[in-house]
Order: sequence, then structure tokens, then C-alpha cells
Amino acid sequence: MSNMMIWCLFVGKEYKTSLNRGEMNKEQLTELLKKEVDDKSKEIDPNNEYDWFSLVLGWAIAKNLSINEAIEFSTYIRYETDLC
Repeated sequence: MSNMMIWCLFVGKEYKTSLNRGEMNKEQLTELLKKEVDDKSKEIDPNNEYDWFSLVLGWAIAKNLSINEAIEFSTYIRYETDLC
């Protein structure tokens, strides 16, 4: 099993959130992404082969964001932050 598959199975179980329900705002979710994903990017994708927009999208869906929220969040991460 690849590092990415193991990571996806582990990370998806830790937290549940939704931006619409106000459980976690964008800044808090960004900090969580930084802790769980960006800080471990060399372990997850040592050869920089993966599409990080898709990885963030999947991560956001695993955090219980709706598809539209996950797309919005992934777009925000790609174009408005220096993460991933």
C-alpha cells in the first residue's frame, strides 16, 4: 500500500467538519490542513508526482465538507495560499 493510501485512510478518520454549519472556519480548516497534510508533504508525495488540488479536495471531502465546499476550499488553497 502506498504512503498516500495509508495517509488517506488515517487522516479521514480524525476530524469531521463543515464550513456551512460553522463547525470550523476557513482559517481553522487551513491550519488543520497545514498540520495534517502540508507539514507531511515530503512523506505523502516524496517525488512530487500527485495533483495536490485533488488531494486537498479529497481531504476536504473526508472532513465532511460538501462537494461545493471542498472545491471552494481546494481552489482557495491552490490560488490564495502557499500551501501544498
